Amino acid sequence: LSVQQFVTRANSVVMNIVHQLASLYTAEQRLFAATFRAVTLRRAFDALCDLFGTLITLDDALSRVVHLVDALSAYRRVISNMQLEPTRYGVAAEQLTELEQRLASVDEELVRGTIFRRCITQPFDVPRELSVSKNTSFLA
Repeated sequence: LSVQQFVTRANSVVMNIVHQLASLYTAEQRLFAATFRAVTLRRAFDALCDLFGTLITLDDALSRVVHLVDALSAYRRVISNMQLEPTRYGVAAEQLTELEQRLASVDEELVRGTIFRRCITQPFDVPRELSVSKNTSFLA
């Protein structure tokens, strides 16, 4: 779960950096354009690229564990069977349901090789506050 927590936090950090940069690079921010015209904010973009590289590396590393998908599927089947008779295994049905949900989340978020893709396809726009996808100054 610590990898999953890292990925969740990384997605939040990317969202925050993109929002901050998009807020600066807008046509409405004349003060920023006049004051910081020559500032490239290279460090912010470098940090963003480093984080993207880390997410791509995680995708690659997890895809190389050849038995992970099969093992996770088998474990989920065991949990599903346990859900049929939770008292037989001395476990509350709610706990098994929660475990199944966590396993589904791990499968969807980590094992499918979509860590980086999910990060860059987040909905970055904030309705009525910030438009990232249509911000030509930022995207240029």
